[in-house]
Amino acid sequence: MRVLYIVLSIIVAVVGFVCLRKYTSKDIDKAFLIAYLACVGAYIPIVVQLYGNVFPPQVTVLALHPVCVVRQREDLRPRDDWPVPIELTMYLVADLQNGRKAVDLTALRISGNLPVPPNMYLGLHSNANVGKTLLELSQEYEQRKPYYKISWIASPEGGESFVHLEPNESRFLTFRLWEPILGGQRASGYYVPLDDYIGFADGSQEPKRTNGIPSVVDLCDLIPGRGGLPERIRAEFRTQDISMQLISGKRTFPINMNLLKPLRSVPYPRWQSEHISRILHSGDSVIKE
Repeated sequence: MRVLYIVLSIIVAVVGFVCLRKYTSKDIDKAFLIAYLACVGAYIPIVVQLYGNVFPPQVTVLALHPVCVVRQREDLRPRDDWPVPIELTMYLVADLQNGRKAVDLTALRISGNLPVPPNMYLGLHSNANVGKTLLELSQEYEQRKPYYKISWIASPEGGESFVHLEPNESRFLTFRLWEPILGGQRASGYYVPLDDYIGFADGSQEPKRTNGIPSVVDLCDLIPGRGGLPERIRAEFRTQDISMQLISGKRTFPINMNLLKPLRSVPYPRWQSEHISRILHSGDSVIKE
């Protein structure tokens, strides 16, 4: 856009110069008038660009609501005496207040470092863990503090490439963190050794790869004995090690992690039939943390 402004300014300035050279001395007043208007027109794009830099768009996030939509898949149950498979979809619903300038939002980004949960680390099929006892792994976990990097992109619900906010507009904007997956497991699994994802806080190893595909165990603590159903958002998402931003082109709007609300669990039929504001303002879907 800046290049377009510069090119437009040069074109307008050249037109003014040609007009100035074209007119004779008796038309000098008219020539100066045209040249003056051309110069003014040449500076208009520059002024517009400076105004955009000095007074950028402002989007305020009032709250961020995590919502887990639970769908029972009777059609996927192989036999009647088997439990009904559960499909989980995670959404982040942002309560937004736009400022005085229109803005297009394209995504919500979550990034940072997450500690590897103890039970996950003890059960990792890692080359580095082969031959170690549970006691040795437990001691290593306490001393080295394993972690992994995340970088997740959540797109606006509905398939739009961006969502346009008018000046001073207030609205709920829903971002889908992952597609419906059975049990909330990682959609595509790991295609490389798990060792590539793990780093240690003692500085002995940095992660070679970044987790770009979230799952329920990355985001939530689970309800014991409930087949992978989430209980609450992991406490690490309220620390300074994790950051969230709304994305608008090259511009980002940071989200205060203290605005992250308790997790809600909503049955699929209700998610499909009720307006999002009604779901968020009712207390029956909140999982007590």
